[in-house]
Amino acid sequence: MDEVAPSTVPADSRADATARHLPNPDSRLVRAAVAGDPNAIRTLAGFLSPHVFRYCAVRLGSAGTGACDAQDCAQEVLQAVLIALPRYRYRPDRFLAFVLGIAGQKVADLHRRRAREPVASVPEVGDGLSPWARRDPDELERLEHRMQAGVLLARLPMPHRQVLALRYVFGLTAEETAERLGLSSVAAVRSTQFRALARLRVLLTERNARYANDVQIIGHTAEPELVPV
Repeated sequence: MDEVAPSTVPADSRADATARHLPNPDSRLVRAAVAGDPNAIRTLAGFLSPHVFRYCAVRLGSAGTGACDAQDCAQEVLQAVLIALPRYRYRPDRFLAFVLGIAGQKVADLHRRRAREPVASVPEVGDGLSPWARRDPDELERLEHRMQAGVLLARLPMPHRQVLALRYVFGLTAEETAERLGLSSVAAVRSTQFRALARLRVLLTERNARYANDVQIIGHTAEPELVPV
């Protein structure tokens, strides 16, 4: 497990090379998102989403299970980026390279997981559906919740965001999180984690109420799904 928070990792040379061929987000948009502007964060996430997905799809495959893995990986990347935003300290014109550096780490993690997990050979049936459309409805709902959680995390206070990032994104234990953040005890970590999740539930309830008439999949209140990666 990589224990280095994404906001402290400079973009690597491969990410730089890829980013040079892609449009960088507007510097003012990056600065506003880093400062916590909700509209800027949403706009930036929308800008990044197709670039991150294509980056993952090229490296993980664009058909069959590869497309599903690429979608999952892209969501994990965007969630990590949203968590890291307030601590971004590089130049705005390096932001896309920074994001693709995180994507490269997530892709490498997924390749390692693939290598450890035996895969049964099952012939695919050509039913005319995309891999995304074949997914189980419950799985689609879980992915929707994870996408919501990533956006809402960006609205939490920094101490809450740090604890959730270390616990759920980087998979640290409560003891490791306390040591990393200089907190006095495991109880302090768990208390902060409890308050952060409670705040997320409030934000999700507000979001559901706002969009209930337009988006049927967000028609009920559910705890945001934060899954260790």
